[in-house]
Amino acid sequence: MASVADGPKEVPESVVARILDSMDDGVLVVDPAGAIAMCNGAARRVLGLVEDLAPGTGFGETFFLLDGLDEFTQAVLDAVGGRSEMGRKVVDIRVDGEPRSLALATSYLRAERGGGPGGAGVVAVFSDITEIAALREAEVRLGRKVEAQLAELRDAYRTVEERNEAMAATLRKARVARAVAAGAVLAVVAAAGAWLWDTDIGVADIVGTDTAVPAASREPVLWTVKAGAVRQTISVVGRIGPGQLTHVLSSAPGSVRTIHFRYGQEVEAGAPLVEIDVSATLRDYRSARTRYIKARQQVEALDAWESGKEMAAARRRLARTRDALEKQRRRVEQARFLLGEGVIPAVEHETATEEYKRLREDHAAAAGEIEAVRKRAGPEAREMAELELRNARDELNALESVMDAATVRAAVSGIVMAPAAVAGGRGRGASDERLIEGAPVSEGQVLVDIADVKTLSVAGVVEEVEVTKLASGQAVRVTGDAFPGVELAGKLVEVASHAKTAASGASAQFAIRAHIRAPTPEQRRALRVGMSVDLHILIRDDPAVLTVPLDAVERTAKGLAVRVRDPETGEIRTVAVEAGATTPDAGEIV
Repeated sequence: MASVADGPKEVPESVVARILDSMDDGVLVVDPAGAIAMCNGAARRVLGLVEDLAPGTGFGETFFLLDGLDEFTQAVLDAVGGRSEMGRKVVDIRVDGEPRSLALATSYLRAERGGGPGGAGVVAVFSDITEIAALREAEVRLGRKVEAQLAELRDAYRTVEERNEAMAATLRKARVARAVAAGAVLAVVAAAGAWLWDTDIGVADIVGTDTAVPAASREPVLWTVKAGAVRQTISVVGRIGPGQLTHVLSSAPGSVRTIHFRYGQEVEAGAPLVEIDVSATLRDYRSARTRYIKARQQVEALDAWESGKEMAAARRRLARTRDALEKQRRRVEQARFLLGEGVIPAVEHETATEEYKRLREDHAAAAGEIEAVRKRAGPEAREMAELELRNARDELNALESVMDAATVRAAVSGIVMAPAAVAGGRGRGASDERLIEGAPVSEGQVLVDIADVKTLSVAGVVEEVEVTKLASGQAVRVTGDAFPGVELAGKLVEVASHAKTAASGASAQFAIRAHIRAPTPEQRRALRVGMSVDLHILIRDDPAVLTVPLDAVERTAKGLAVRVRDPETGEIRTVAVEAGATTPDAGEIV
């Protein structure tokens, strides 16, 4: 009959250690005496600890000597000493001079089940939330900015409403004044008419018979037309990107052993980035090395074939058969002589003759064997052996190169970024996920991107009605709300030849990219990759263009025309014109 266990089975310490080392959160256990009982790998990475912390090491004497960890150290000591309640809090530390924010949770580790907090150790679990804190701070700043803009809009709207009310009151007063004035004029006219009717005075008596009323006339408005400069631009919204993006590829299949960088860190060309575990490649290398040694020995054996073992053995067999044949020939001659003398019977002579024939066949076979052995080292055999040696050497060199490249280094200087998916789909090996130690990688996979931020670029899109006006080499200006007063210059370097995928019914859009000339250090501090900017593309800059005001162009039955006055005679004539580009207040005459 099966027995029932007294309680749950204990988890082996090795399993617990592996579980803790595989966690992304740091775990630190401090016993009631203030000694470190356990510290996993994630804790060392988050806190920037170079050496492992052996169990039994004093927490205070270790962490008090580390710069930048004061707030974390005090929080753990308060929990150990019972000076603070267990729970969650956020602490700030500095690692290698860079600020970090940690989400810290502390709890008791009781020595026995059901025991109270007394005599218990403290478990501190923490994780790096620096990026999350930065995003929250940016979100708060953006919210404040939006609230300020909304307040400005409300004030502006309130001002406009007040002005509209004041204008409405003024219009009401003006209408009343006009009504009063009109009534007064009518009263005056009526009184004057009644007076003229009673006195029989006519209009001629008032204005006189010799006074003529001139017809109304208006002088034409004259413009002096001169050639001037015309500049036309197209403005689009874009985003700042690095001047050049270099993909760093994995040269071998394997797994990530060590990561030597932080995302966003600036690295120099040749700096180590990733260590790849190439254990499988090492096994292939050993097999390839074995094939190479065998192929080399085969070539060397063919080079010394004539003096080799097989040829020596064949020559010895040929010499033995030749000696035996010569001895048997002499026996046959002796037997023939003795047979003629009647000393031996005929059967002995026949036996000697048969043995001679057999030995002669053996000698012929030995001679054929030596030719066959020699042929095995012929031109074709040598060519095959040399080809196998060359293939083995190439395979060996390739695997050596892979093992030498197990340390992936930065090809250029710049900022390390996570690789992004390419337009239209994911690129070969491209991934939006960041590398982690132990993750598998394949040969040719994009591990990271290195952004060269010494020069910058701006990417944007234009509508299909404007793309035909753009070409590489056109001058551009870049402005942005994030850096007011700063204007950057550059040129257009890329105009897409095909449209981006658009929703059904939407107009086609084409990607463009511009390079910005190297900004000054002061400007560079104000710029960040990913900022939205306004990109102004100069599509026309003509210094001598004849333009006239739009009011001067008349539309006739035959087309457009302009009236021109002769500066000498003053004569005005109508001249047919052909119009070109227009500005808000003038038109080009071509």
